[in-house]
Amino acid sequence: MGKEATKPAELSELELAKKAIAKDRGRYEAAKDSFDSMKEKLDGDFKSQLSASLSEEEQEIFELGDPLAIDEILQSKRESFIDEKIEEERLALEEFEKQISENEAHVAELEVSSAFAADNPDMDMEGFSDWVQKGISPNAMDEYLKESDGDKAALYALLAKGYAAETGQKKEESPDLTTDLSNVPGEKGDIDNGDDVDEDADDAYLRSVGLS
Repeated sequence: MGKEATKPAELSELELAKKAIAKDRGRYEAAKDSFDSMKEKLDGDFKSQLSASLSEEEQEIFELGDPLAIDEILQSKRESFIDEKIEEERLALEEFEKQISENEAHVAELEVSSAFAADNPDMDMEGFSDWVQKGISPNAMDEYLKESDGDKAALYALLAKGYAAETGQKKEESPDLTTDLSNVPGEKGDIDNGDDVDEDADDAYLRSVGLS
């Protein structure tokens, strides 16, 4: 969780993310099984066709039994016969697995944020999220990350503490300016708060401000 963090996840969002990952895992396992089967078949074809693909010089090396030279030939032949044929599928499978791992890490954070939201029902989550993204300096965030030591739950707890301190300080710095204005002269010049006893004072005030 860093500057890119969003507000704590709702349970429905978390459940949907978990279902999506389970579905992707199933698709990945099926694709991997298909890839392994294709690779196994190519490996069998490679072994059965190896002799026919050897040049006279390569056949002589095999007959001499030089292990290093034979291994070099096998590697070269294997690359052209198998690896080049499966390279595209291998890269696609690796990318798919990487994406699933990233999604699982995201879900792990959603679980932590969901638990955090459940444990803090009275917190202004919109305000908290906005503060995390806009109210924390990079240096301060680095300190939070360092102190939490990779523990997402601890990070949320530290941020919540910082948010509470920040919002509490702002409230203290914004005193209540509401005062009793009942005795402040209004546009009618009633300086005695509606008391008709001192009408002369009212009239004097109106004259002083040019209203009488």
